[in-house]
Amino acid sequence: MTSIAEIHEGEYEVLRIEAGIGKIGHEWTEEHNPLEAQLVGLVDFKKGCYIGQEVIARLDTYNKVKVRLMGFESETALPIGAEFRDGNNIIGSITSSCYSPTLQRYIALGYIRSAFANPDVEITAYHDVSSYSLRMVKLPFVV
Repeated sequence: MTSIAEIHEGEYEVLRIEAGIGKIGHEWTEEHNPLEAQLVGLVDFKKGCYIGQEVIARLDTYNKVKVRLMGFESETALPIGAEFRDGNNIIGSITSSCYSPTLQRYIALGYIRSAFANPDVEITAYHDVSSYSLRMVKLPFVV
């Protein structure tokens, strides 16, 4: 019989974020479609007749995905809900955050408007009266 090692919820959360995997209620909500959530590999474009099929196909065909799930790195802890702004317009927010012992820095998942979703770009997040310097990265953080 093979035994499976047990991990604590906090350890799972770090591994999940490092792998760039979303979570129900954080990255996977009714607000975001599978293309925005980086789940395109799970969408069958040839299967017919499922709810939302035409919308997803249209978004894919015309490359009209509004926001993208991205990774963010920082030297400081990142609060969930911290927002990205372009002037007075909110263009995204942090949805999950943790400290990665493997990367020795804070990492986060979040959505940002597609026009701003560029890896290796520095960006600022705002939460209450604080600001946070981040670097956008492609997912996953760790393979």
